[in-house]
Amino acid sequence: MHNPVEELLKAEGTKDDSVLVFPSDIAAALWLEEALDITGKTTLPAGKCIAWDRFKEKAMQKTVAGKSPVSGVLRKLYALDLAARNRKAAEPLLSSLIPKQHAQDGDVFAAWISRLLPQLGLWQSRAQKAAEFRIAHGPAPLANADAEDTDLAFLVSDYGRFLDDHSLFEPAWQRPPLADEGIRYFILFPEAIEDFDEYAAILASAPCITQVPVPPFAPDENTIFDVFSNARDELRSCALRIEHLVSQGVPCERIAISVPEIATIGPYLLRELSLRGIPAEYRAGTKLGEHPAGRLFGLISACVSGNFAFSAVKALLLNRLIPWKHREAEYLVDFGIRNHCVTSWNENGTAVDIWEEAFKAPAKGEQGDPRIRDWYRKFRKALSAMANARSFAAARTAYILFRQDFLDPSRLDPADDAVVARCVEELNALAALEDEYRAVMPPSPWAFFVEKLGETTYVPQRIARGVSVFPYRVAAGTPYPWHFVLDASMEHASVVYRQLPFLGEDKRERLRAWDIDASGSFFSLYRCSPRNTGEGAVFSVSERGFSGYCTPHSYFMHQAGQEKASESGESRKDAESGEGSGADDSSEAGMPRFPLDDPYRAERLWLSRAEGSSFPNRLYPAQKDGFRAWTAFGPDTEPSYLETPYSGSAPLLAEAIEAWQYTNGLPRVTATALGAFALCNAKWFLASVLRIQKETSDAELPNERNLGLLYHSALSETYARIRERDGRFVAANAAEYKAWAAGIAENATADSAEFRGPLAAPLLSALSKRVADGIAGIIDADAQLLDGWIPELLEKKVSFEHEGMSFYGVIDRISRRPSDNELVLIDYKSGRVPAKKDCIPGEDGSLGDFQIPMYLFLAEHDPKSPYAGARIAGAWFGNLKAAKYDMIVNDPETVPVEGRSTSVPRAGFAHAEEACIDAAKAFAEAVRSLDFTRPEALAWSECANCDFRKICRYLYAVRP
Repeated sequence: MHNPVEELLKAEGTKDDSVLVFPSDIAAALWLEEALDITGKTTLPAGKCIAWDRFKEKAMQKTVAGKSPVSGVLRKLYALDLAARNRKAAEPLLSSLIPKQHAQDGDVFAAWISRLLPQLGLWQSRAQKAAEFRIAHGPAPLANADAEDTDLAFLVSDYGRFLDDHSLFEPAWQRPPLADEGIRYFILFPEAIEDFDEYAAILASAPCITQVPVPPFAPDENTIFDVFSNARDELRSCALRIEHLVSQGVPCERIAISVPEIATIGPYLLRELSLRGIPAEYRAGTKLGEHPAGRLFGLISACVSGNFAFSAVKALLLNRLIPWKHREAEYLVDFGIRNHCVTSWNENGTAVDIWEEAFKAPAKGEQGDPRIRDWYRKFRKALSAMANARSFAAARTAYILFRQDFLDPSRLDPADDAVVARCVEELNALAALEDEYRAVMPPSPWAFFVEKLGETTYVPQRIARGVSVFPYRVAAGTPYPWHFVLDASMEHASVVYRQLPFLGEDKRERLRAWDIDASGSFFSLYRCSPRNTGEGAVFSVSERGFSGYCTPHSYFMHQAGQEKASESGESRKDAESGEGSGADDSSEAGMPRFPLDDPYRAERLWLSRAEGSSFPNRLYPAQKDGFRAWTAFGPDTEPSYLETPYSGSAPLLAEAIEAWQYTNGLPRVTATALGAFALCNAKWFLASVLRIQKETSDAELPNERNLGLLYHSALSETYARIRERDGRFVAANAAEYKAWAAGIAENATADSAEFRGPLAAPLLSALSKRVADGIAGIIDADAQLLDGWIPELLEKKVSFEHEGMSFYGVIDRISRRPSDNELVLIDYKSGRVPAKKDCIPGEDGSLGDFQIPMYLFLAEHDPKSPYAGARIAGAWFGNLKAAKYDMIVNDPETVPVEGRSTSVPRAGFAHAEEACIDAAKAFAEAVRSLDFTRPEALAWSECANCDFRKICRYLYAVRP
């Protein structure tokens, strides 16, 4: 295909009276660079190639002398002011654009209203034409005006008055005739310009305007359009093709990639390029407020608006890109964690700062550090000065003082420093508007500034050079000799321009506001623009992308059908198998249809011992580095505890385990240790021997552990009181027992040492009812099942030595029936209650939960136990949430149960006790031999969800 821009520059590039107008700034800038090479000139005027928006501004400026174009910021300020006037008016000014019932919250509509302001000129002209048509031909084409039309008409008048009052004009409203001043404008590719139709009539009648349409492009057999089964194959193919071009001498700077959905696909594409050592330049902008360094201003706002809640303070102070001067920033977070400074609150209409309350009475008796307190007060004052500033100038001053007192800018990375500087420029620009536009200044300047950062796109200055990666559409019509267009699907590559999109479909049809499908024009632009090659753009699509299944764009459906049919051909087979070189050996920079020489895929096939695979004939630097690191772990390196027991090779570890895990020279066995060890030896080793704990990084509310301790304490005291006064449980006194439990629960929560800080008293007080209700449920269950039984053993620590092991446990309760001395063991559960199937051996003979068999064993075999040698008839879990007993072991003749019971008779539970003892022996032997190897049969899902996965690193280990 011929390149119309190159031909036009050859003819007009050296003429002083000609200007080329492109659809985008990117296209204009790149073609201006190419123009030097095409024309042979060393310099050209910067205005030789301009963007469409710049052309409109220049053309309109001459017809509105003395006025300035309105900016997006001023539109937003006007919209916010309109919402405020609408809120204050006795009768709302608007009834449809801002519904009357939402007039008090009208600010949420301001951003939307500001976006439709430029389109009101088109709406007004279309509405006038429709009215004229109605007058001439009858009322059919347009119904009578409704509330929406009335609001829009008011908006046109009110906004126009605002523009006139401030000597502004709305460029999109202007339709002046163009005066011929001796300059010829060549409008390139008008089909790709979204609002060109609005100016088409004016431009068509202007003798100084020449339109250069998009060249026709019908995909044919020479068009490269490949269909891949998934997006990863598509990205890999693109990277391999680019690698081939670079190897043939094509500079990376002459290659571009256009990507729809670039926020999703971009990181994966950049990784593919990086793995192959291809430098890339990411030409997609980022919203300033979303940039890691630009988030500083939003985090400040969140802190103040959230009344310095812990989550907001932590997000700000622990942001690694914010260079805090003082260590007190970290100390304050640690202080908040220890003192549970979750959030502040209002008490009797007065705001209570949780941090100040915590400084008054620090948790666990620690001394309040006055340095942290004083730093927090200065920090709070500085942030409040910014967020509560009444003007942009005051906010800017407050930020400068904050930066001087709290930040160390010298530690900022230059790229991040540039982002922060750009944010401050935005604040300076807003401050510059205040004097002239004071009447429409927002009530919260800092919040407006933060919102503005979230809307402003930032593209860093070009430093490194490489393959340019653009969002789709942005680089259409640019002169890159090699251009790859990815994800050319109906879902992501369709370009539809909607006129008056804020109106309903019925009104758009009446006003003849149509949808314009420009998809084909963009495909043509990508195809026709490249210089110095006959290939044009390379298009591809994947049937399954990162966000779901995709359909090849209908523009390429013929090629897509051919490509699908070719998948059974040899080249596609080779591509899938990884065989062959697929590269063109000629020196010409041609495009291989399916580049097959992928060392990563070849290496994977070779390692998996695939049939016909061989070691890659070349390796990337990353592969070489990885191979060297892998071979460094040879036979002389330290063996992994995951695979080999330490045995006698770690004397210091043996001494530590003896100190921590032995009692009287014997391995200590508990139900908790058996449960953790039975799942994974390595996990138990890391948690119980090395004592590695998951770091608490948040200020937390009372958790299940805190609640469980409260339950156990209150239950023990309640049943001790029952035993002391009545000697046994008397069902007739259940109401009195519940009253005791309520008082005991309230005292237990007040005396709790597990949860401290300003929130402890109110939160634990609220939990006392929950504790009391849980105990009341157990009392009701006892009244039904254990009336007359003596709560004999309460919260008893039991330990004894047996067969070279030291067994230990805490039994919550054992109740005895005095008539026949039958016994029931009870273990309270405030959280998850183990199921019966977990307490009996599975098909492999292993147990999932060891508590019931372990406690039965302890109670019946400890020589010091009052029940040594006795037979305990029942073992139950006291389900505090469900207010019932879950009977794991129970003899129906001992404690009759209504209905069907799923419990196991005492005699049938012997195999569970045997499995428990067997597990204890295996545990003790492993502790003696320092065997903490990972079980081979352990499910991958267990490792994936394990808190220690980043320490154990089994998931990340490379295994051939």
